[in-house]
Amino acid sequence: MKYVFWIHSSTSYYMAKAINTKEEGSTYEITIHNKKYTITVPVPGMHFVYNSLCSIAVGDYYQMEMAKIQQGIQNFKLTKNRMEIEKIRDNITLINDAYNANLDSMQSALQYLGSLKNRKIAVLGDMLELGEYGVELHKKVGEEVVKNKIDILLAVGSLAKYIAEEAIALGMPKENVKYLATKEEAIKMLNTILTEKDNVSILLGTVTNKTNETKGDYPVNIIIYDENEKEITTIGGYIGEVNPGESTQLNSSATFDYANAYDFRIEKTK
Repeated sequence: MKYVFWIHSSTSYYMAKAINTKEEGSTYEITIHNKKYTITVPVPGMHFVYNSLCSIAVGDYYQMEMAKIQQGIQNFKLTKNRMEIEKIRDNITLINDAYNANLDSMQSALQYLGSLKNRKIAVLGDMLELGEYGVELHKKVGEEVVKNKIDILLAVGSLAKYIAEEAIALGMPKENVKYLATKEEAIKMLNTILTEKDNVSILLGTVTNKTNETKGDYPVNIIIYDENEKEITTIGGYIGEVNPGESTQLNSSATFDYANAYDFRIEKTK
C-alpha cells in the first residue's frame, strides 16, 4: 500500500494544516481516522514538518497510539551542530548547521534563515567529498542564497567561492558578498559587519577546511559493494575514535546512487 504525506495537497493521507512556524520550532494540526491532533515539532524549519509527517505515517501504519507518536515527535533532539539555535545576545541569533553539510541541509537551513524577519547573514564554507559535482553543487547553494533573499553572504574556502560567484551572477549586490580564505578571516569580517544595535540572524554552515572532521576523527574510504560483492564506488568520510566494545559514528557528505548498494567496508586512508 502506498501512503502519501504532504503539506499542500488535499489528496494526501497525512496532511499538515494550520502550520505555525517559530524560531524554536513548529506546530500544526493533522486529521487521522477522522480525529484531529496537534503536533509539536521542537526544531525549526519546514523540512522537519515533512519529516514529522513521515514519522506519523510510519507510526500509524504500525498501529501505534497517536499519543505516543505525538510524544516521540515532541521529544525529538537533533544531532549536535544541526540547526542549533542560540541567542548570543538579545539582538543576535546564531543558527548552527555546520554538521556534515550537504546541498539538502544547506537548502533547508537557508530556507529557514530566509523566513526570518531580521537582517540575515549566511556564513558558508566548503562541502567536501563531492568529487566531480563539487563546483555544480556549490553553485546551487549560491542559487539558494539569492532565492531566500539573504542580506549578506560570507563564503569561506576554495569551493565556497563558487557559492559567492553564483550569488553575484544571479543579482546579489557585490558589496554584500565576501569571499574569504579562512575561518579566521570570516570572524574578523563578521565582527566588522555586526553593530551593537543590529537585529540579525546568522547561519553558520561549514567554515573549516575539513568539513566533517572533528577532534579525534580519522579520514577513511568507504567502499560500496553490490550483492555480488562487486565494488560500486568509493567515497570519502571520517570515523570517530573508538575503543574496544564501543560504538562510533561514521560521517560523510558524499552522495551516490544507492539503489544497488548491498554492503560497505571501511579502509583507513594513507
